[in-house]
Amino acid sequence: MFSNTGLRDYALICLQVDTGIRPGEALQLMPDDYHPEKGEVIIRAEVAKTRTPRVLPLAAPTMTAVDKLLAVRPITWKGAPIFATESGQPFSVTEYSRRVKTYGKECGLDITAYSLRHAAALLLLRRGADAFTVQNILGHSSMQMTRHYVNLTTEDTKRGHGKAGVILSILGKEAPKNQRVRKL
Repeated sequence: MFSNTGLRDYALICLQVDTGIRPGEALQLMPDDYHPEKGEVIIRAEVAKTRTPRVLPLAAPTMTAVDKLLAVRPITWKGAPIFATESGQPFSVTEYSRRVKTYGKECGLDITAYSLRHAAALLLLRRGADAFTVQNILGHSSMQMTRHYVNLTTEDTKRGHGKAGVILSILGKEAPKNQRVRKL
């Protein structure tokens, strides 16, 4: 069973891992920024670090968590952010970061609120999102910044290369499966 703070933290972590949203942006989201009917959340220009608005798509589990959080929210919290303290006040990045660190330690992980953003970027790429989509989702003004967030392994590079299969598509062939190459 979740307490309201546990539910809030769970929904916030889901949002971060799902979208790579900056902690400071997430904590300033208002209920009007959340659009479950469209499957998105809007980062307003005044909230965005780059002062450029953007739309972030949301996965169903993230929307379910946010919906549950909003369902238990007191009616009196009209001007409060989605992710507020128990008294309806803005939740600070420092306090959220401390809580993420604590949750990580409980799981044997050394994580921070910001490392969830980095993990989201890497997972988006590993799951098939292209680099430009990741750049847009993260709200980076340059690909250089996105590159800073993602440290691909050799295996990631090989997987991407194999998935693209450029030369194979040109030659009209499929990749050989465990076949030995013989001399011609």
